[in-house]
Amino acid sequence: MNLQRLRVPLGFVFALLYFLLARPIFGWWFFLGIVTASIGVGIRIWAAGHLRKWQKLAISGPYRFTRNPLYLGSSLIGSGFSIASNESFLLVLFLILFVTIYVPVMRREGKELLTLYGSDYKTYSQQAPLFFPKCTQGSGPTNRSTFSWRRVFANREHNAIIGCLTTILFLYLRLNH
Repeated sequence: MNLQRLRVPLGFVFALLYFLLARPIFGWWFFLGIVTASIGVGIRIWAAGHLRKWQKLAISGPYRFTRNPLYLGSSLIGSGFSIASNESFLLVLFLILFVTIYVPVMRREGKELLTLYGSDYKTYSQQAPLFFPKCTQGSGPTNRSTFSWRRVFANREHNAIIGCLTTILFLYLRLNH
């Protein structure tokens, strides 16, 4: 079994370790972590509001800057909460797991999108980077698709908001003042 298939179980194992090991201390790193995680949630919401899974190639909103804004948002959420935990081991472990699992997932999904959307995806993939955003004037392709809260909920992204708020509450209750 490859690591890609283990991403959900490994995520639960990481969450368990996180909740056992996190020892947040109120201060600069805590604030930085919460802000970073919140930006990640914002990116995921923005991306989900432009995503029509299996219906249309997403190239608007954050998809103009990166082909994987949902994973970018997840990386910021995980990194941010790891920073806020005041446990460097958690940050290192998160980054290792993320790179090991999600880089192959992004490449595999790219092949699936190429099969599904053909030359449209090929052109898009030449304009928008795989992961790290290209934030220059006129980055990536554009279309007239607009953000939709209905799509955010259809893509179940409200779960990211709930998860983020729950983790912030957990960290607040565990704060070492």
